[in-house]
Amino acid sequence: MTKDEHSGLFVPAFWVFMNSKRKDLYDSFFSKIKQWFSTKYKVTLQPDEIIADFELGLQLSLKEQFQKSKIRGCYFHLLQSWWRKGLVSKKKES
Repeated sequence: MTKDEHSGLFVPAFWVFMNSKRKDLYDSFFSKIKQWFSTKYKVTLQPDEIIADFELGLQLSLKEQFQKSKIRGCYFHLLQSWWRKGLVSKKKES
């Protein structure tokens, strides 16, 4: 996710449709994204902070591909996971 400085909202930077959650596939994706940034903008993609889903392959790949970035889990996906597992319930209306 990235923060839109004008609205103050956080918005997804990338959406990716993948047929597997394997680390090597995420590695390939991030390598291509980093190469694209390098070619198009002549910069090294190294965000200060990355907010992402909690998938193990994704988290491991992010830590390897962006070693200087702070990797954080997405609060929405955490609550969604807890709700699916029955660990939290929907808020009751007053």
